Formats: sequence, structure tokens, C-alpha cells
Amino acid sequence: MSLIETMVQSLRQAIEEGRYAPGDQLPSIRECAERWGCNKLTAKKAYDRLKAEGYIENSVGRGSFVKYPRRIESERGLFPFQVASIGEDLFPLDAVRRLTGELFAEVGVSLFAAAPPGGNSRCLDALSSFYRTPRDRTVVISGAQQGLDLAGKLFSDSLSEVVLFEDPTYSGAVNLFRPKRFVPLLENGPDLDLLEKHAREGIEAFYAMPQIHNPTGISYTPEVMKRIAELATTYGFLIIEDDYLSEFLPSFFDDPPMRFLDLIPERTIYIKSLSKVTAPGIRIGILVAPGTLREDLLFSKFTADIGTSSFMQHLVASLVESGTLKESILINRKICEDRRRRLEILLARYPFLSFTAGRLGYNIWVTSTIDPSLPSAPWAGGENFSFDPASRYRFRLSFMGMSEERFVAGLKYLGGVFDALGNDGPKGIF
Repeated sequence: MSLIETMVQSLRQAIEEGRYAPGDQLPSIRECAERWGCNKLTAKKAYDRLKAEGYIENSVGRGSFVKYPRRIESERGLFPFQVASIGEDLFPLDAVRRLTGELFAEVGVSLFAAAPPGGNSRCLDALSSFYRTPRDRTVVISGAQQGLDLAGKLFSDSLSEVVLFEDPTYSGAVNLFRPKRFVPLLENGPDLDLLEKHAREGIEAFYAMPQIHNPTGISYTPEVMKRIAELATTYGFLIIEDDYLSEFLPSFFDDPPMRFLDLIPERTIYIKSLSKVTAPGIRIGILVAPGTLREDLLFSKFTADIGTSSFMQHLVASLVESGTLKESILINRKICEDRRRRLEILLARYPFLSFTAGRLGYNIWVTSTIDPSLPSAPWAGGENFSFDPASRYRFRLSFMGMSEERFVAGLKYLGGVFDALGNDGPKGIF
């Protein structure tokens, strides 16, 4: 190993282990050269490598400082606590390798044939059975974002004014619908009085994430869901039900959770993506719509992408039929529970942070009495999910989008960030 590589590895490890906290100033290039017994050019090359990898940042005339990890848009997130998805390391690769071999043997070149716009029959059978949806009203889609886009096409041109949203809510839906009407989310669901007020004034739909909400992690109570169903019937609006992560409810397989799809199927557009429980690149999901709307949705689906990948549909069907999907979900539930517990222990050390312990899912929704806004914070800021001015003091920590090794190192890194915030704010160039 070259001297430069040795220097980079040593400094990288020191940062990941928290010996240099976010915002800390590193030794000068001259000091580094003296320590390692090399010239300043060699030391500078090592620092340039660390900068290129996103570990440090330079401030002209002041030196080099440990950097906060880049936001979700970066190709190289050091500790991606912003990413509310499941990491590739948790994907059942060995089982999928075996299933893929079987598919090529059994289905052959037909794996790459064009699929019907609504999905091939095998995938429809598997997913409608797994998620207990009516087969004749289920459509295979290329992920939840496509489902939201298709649903949005059903409404008037003034889309932003006729669809009511929770606050906070899923940022991807906000970017798509550009909503102007919101109802605050309380501990057990949305504020029902305000929801009814909006309904009386006239809305065409209510976008809801009733089970393991993103970003807050709450689940609507059955009483709240029943009341919303009554309001939808009374005032004639649809419910766009985004099933974010119901598979992580303990009762999912034995005692299915209440859904708007079951309460008022004639007024519910149900959207479910599998990427949150398989891998981010598996862009497969289902959409269930009232019979009167299904043909319109199918036409929009055809014009959007003709049909979802036939190969991916066969693979997902195999995951369901073989029991691999269920087994993977059960394994990852345990990992999720353990990581949540460890992250909650860390958060509880800081009196300026508050959160609700014991919720489910991949995220913890945190409130801070200290402004947590940072140029490259290792979390998703509350303003990404809410238009409430108080959201600047909230942030979402997501903990399933990385390997166990990165998670352990990330906990140490977060501790350094919180230490810096608690000691008169972040230091150095921040």
C-alpha cells in the first residue's frame, strides 16, 4: 500500500470512528507531512483524496475541516440517514440468483416479451394474493411514483387545489402534485375537524399514508380511518391510499391492517410499491382503482411506458410464490427493530432532541430545540416534508439504507454531529 493510501485510510478511519467530529479542523498539511515523514505535496494529495470522497472540505486561509455527509442527491453518501429505503445489502441475493436461474430455464426468452399494460397474469395473481387485493381491479405499475402520477391524471387541471394532503407528508408526492391544501397530522391521524372543513369547501381527493406514515411513523387508528371513510362518502371525494410499509406491521400476515381499500373500495385508489421491501431498483408495484376508473388508468399507464418490465414481473412473482419475499420481510423486520432501538438510545442522550419511541418502519421523526439546519446535514430536514415554519426544527433519520458496518460507523458519526450541535452549534466552516 502506498504512503498516500495509508494516510487516506488512517484519516478516513479516524473520521468514521468519531475521533475527528463533524466540523473539526484537521492538522495542517505541514503538520500532516511532519507526522508521516513525507513532503507537503504528498500530504496535500492525501487531503485531496479525502475531499474528493466527501470526508473533508477546505476553507481558504483556514484549513481543512471534517464535513457533514452530503445530502441524498449525492452519488456517495457516507452515512445515508436521509435515504428512506432498504439497502441492497439486505436483499436476498442468493435466493434471487437461484430463482433467476429457474426463470431462464422455465420461461426462457419470453422473459423479455412485452407485458400487457395492466401486468402479466402470473404477477397479478401473485401480488393480488400477497396483498389481498381484488384481482380484477389490480394493475401492475412501475413503482409508487408512477402510481401517484397516474392517479394525478384523473383530476382537474387545478390539481394542486383539489387534492388535500397530510402535513407532514411524502416529499415525492408534494413534488408531483404541488399541493396548496394541507391538514395537520396528529398522534392518531389527521385533524378530523380541519379535514371536514376542507371537505365542505370542496376537494376531489385526500392523499393519505395511514400505516407507518413517512416521515412520522404513525399509523391511523381504526376509529380515525372509519371517520375519514364516512367523510369521503358524505362529501364525495376519493382517497389516494399510499401503502408505504404495511408489511412491517406485526399483524400484517396474520391479521391484516385496516385499509381504506377495504372500507370504501368504490372511493379508494390504493398504491403499493415493492421497492421498500425488496431493493430500490425493483420498480414494481400495484395500483387498485374503482372499476369506473380502471380503464382510464390503464390508458394512462399505456401512454406512460406501454407496460412494466416483463422480466421484473416474473422475478417478483417468483419471490412471492417461493416464500422468499415473506422470509426477507420477517428477517428485515428484526434488523429494523434492532437498529431503531440502538438509534433511539443515541438520540435519548441529547436533551435538546425529542421523538416518539417504539414506532415502526425505517424512520425516526425528530424534533430539536436547537436549529438543526446544516449545509450538508446527515438527515432529511423537516422542510422537505412540511410547509409548517416549525418544520425547520424537525428532521427524519432513516436507518435501513446501509450495511450494518456503515450503520455502526454512522451512529458514531451522528453522535459527533449532535455533540457539535449541543456545544454552541457546529464548529469550523459550518
